[in-house]
Amino acid sequence: MGCPSLPRASTAIAIVLMLSGCATMGDNGLAAGGRQAETPQVLATLQVADAALRRGDTDGAALLYERALRAEPQNITAARGLAEALERGGNLEGAAAANRAVLAINSADVVAMRRLARLQLATGQAKSGIDTYARLLTIDGTDADARNGMAVARCMTGACDQSIADYRGMLERRPDDRTLRNNLGFTLLLTGDAAAAVSVLEPFANDPKAEPRHRQTLALAYGLAGREADAERIGRMDLDATTVSANLDFLSNRNMAASEADGAGKVTARSRSARTAASDASPRPRSPQSGGVD
Repeated sequence: MGCPSLPRASTAIAIVLMLSGCATMGDNGLAAGGRQAETPQVLATLQVADAALRRGDTDGAALLYERALRAEPQNITAARGLAEALERGGNLEGAAAANRAVLAINSADVVAMRRLARLQLATGQAKSGIDTYARLLTIDGTDADARNGMAVARCMTGACDQSIADYRGMLERRPDDRTLRNNLGFTLLLTGDAAAAVSVLEPFANDPKAEPRHRQTLALAYGLAGREADAERIGRMDLDATTVSANLDFLSNRNMAASEADGAGKVTARSRSARTAASDASPRPRSPQSGGVD
């Protein structure tokens, strides 16, 4: 039950992972190291850069952080600021390079390491992401965020069976972790096992602490399993009638196509259709219309 080809879905997984848990420079675990501003000119530049970043001028902030780094190449404050400005501005490859620069100054900066791993997934570098998450797990073998990221990265490379096993193991230890439950369910959908996904995700139906994206992943699973009444019931908990109807029409067409293919003797068509439907739904993972990986 592997995932031989998940180009669109894997990109969505990475982006969701990055956006849902993106570390900030104030996160716990920020390792000290590198040289801080030592000259009044660089200190002033960093203050202006910080102000630009606070008001949303990511391009201006990035230019100022770069100027500070040219003056003091080992200034870790400037390097961290540049990484954040580039990521906020949507330059993911540049942000990944900037986080590598932070790690060149201080190889133990776990926040930069965590950011780099997420950015590697977001830019399609899943194998590099696996390596970075492995470094994090070497530092702390109990790092839940790194284990979650490792499972996503493995599925992106096609090793969904291993990811599913990892998620099941983590969920067994932390059965109340909604992120793990959601991610396991969505990964099962990507492999075409809608029935197993429903079994994993159904607790969200009556969980008052479940978020809309969790319920919509369940609604997607119901729809792909052919349980349209249940998909509508869960969908209406967060969505308007028009959106629910559009989602059901989409799922109905997918299921009909899969059924016709099965009738023609293509026994694997339903699995492929489920993977395609999950992939098509996932590029909007943070909107209430669809579920996705946290």
